[in-house]
Amino acid sequence: PAPVPSSWIERSNQNAQLLLDVGAKFRPEAAARNGMTGIDDQISDFTPGHRERLRAATRTAMTELQGRAPRERDPLVAQDLAILVRAAQEEIEGSELTERYEVQYQQPARFIFGSIHSLLDPQVAKDRWPAALTRLQKYVASPSLVELADAETREGLLNPQLAPPSKLDVENELKTWRVTEQGIDKLFADYKLDATEPLAKLHQQLVERDRFLREEVLPKARTDFRLPPAVYAFQLKRVGVDIAPAQLTAMAHQAFVEIQGEMQVVAAQVATITLAPLHDNTIYSESSALSNAMGNIYAGETAAGKFRRGLLSFNIVGNIPTGSAITSAQLRLNMNLTSASAPSNMSLYRLSQSWGEGTSGPYSGGGGTASAGDATWGDRFYDPSAPTTWTVTGGGGTHFSTLTATTSVGTTTG
Repeated sequence: PAPVPSSWIERSNQNAQLLLDVGAKFRPEAAARNGMTGIDDQISDFTPGHRERLRAATRTAMTELQGRAPRERDPLVAQDLAILVRAAQEEIEGSELTERYEVQYQQPARFIFGSIHSLLDPQVAKDRWPAALTRLQKYVASPSLVELADAETREGLLNPQLAPPSKLDVENELKTWRVTEQGIDKLFADYKLDATEPLAKLHQQLVERDRFLREEVLPKARTDFRLPPAVYAFQLKRVGVDIAPAQLTAMAHQAFVEIQGEMQVVAAQVATITLAPLHDNTIYSESSALSNAMGNIYAGETAAGKFRRGLLSFNIVGNIPTGSAITSAQLRLNMNLTSASAPSNMSLYRLSQSWGEGTSGPYSGGGGTASAGDATWGDRFYDPSAPTTWTVTGGGGTHFSTLTATTSVGTTTG
């Protein structure tokens, strides 16, 4: 047997029933979904003045609950009474605020689908299914739910003091109502309920609503998604935030600025990418048959007046994300050998042609025999019989005339 509820629970349930009865009268679909019986064939009141009538009924129930509170001696029941009164107050306040600041806007197709689907569901008893057809017939009967919703929105749009529906919501309804209507059709077909006539009426009403939305609502829809301040403050209060919107905005902005500052430090680190050379080589002025692909990079002029040039290439495209902007670059080299007795300038130029790195070396500063594919003083790609030469023969690499960078290099290694 089911457990017998405690007396305080029974009294709390009786108190809650006052508000449940209001919901059953004005929003029977939701009440039936939450377990109330005997109201499956009823539909919500959408006729003019329905919001005020709901507030009045809620206020009457709230007054009765407030009258019971002083007489209640059980702290548990008294606590529940306080919760019920607060819920009623918030219901009334929320309704008044939205009506005072916003054009009333609802999506009939979505509402009807939710209503019908709450009955035509495998988990719902079969004897309740026919009530879905009754609901649909009432929704499309004149004045239909769609017509009442249109009229309420149209009236609100005449008042310039009210915030119109958001453009995003209106566009979303225009894009989805046909799919939603198809879902309603499918529900009746799946559950073998003949709703041909009311579905045809609903289709015509939704087609007319489509015209209404495009011609009368969408041109006036707002692109600003912010709620009116009073409505926003109320929504915050309902979720337990008692901070004034202006103060909350200031706090959020300050937090954003702080986080942004922290992220800029992190971003600078993240955005710094270190690349090793894809290829490197050394070429020697005394011969186009010398190279040093596998050895150290040599650069400068020898005591005998011979030149060495170090070549480096980097895979930028393969390592920098698409759309990135390169704002600066640094080339870092380590000197581990020198014969210089005084500092000298080292210059960096951008090569205008591709070149190769074969397998020669490693050799010392004088270089060694180039291998196939090596860059040399005269060749971009060395080959004993058919080399690919630089455009400027003997120039040790065809490069742009504009100097990229220059720096003074001392005599200390490491």
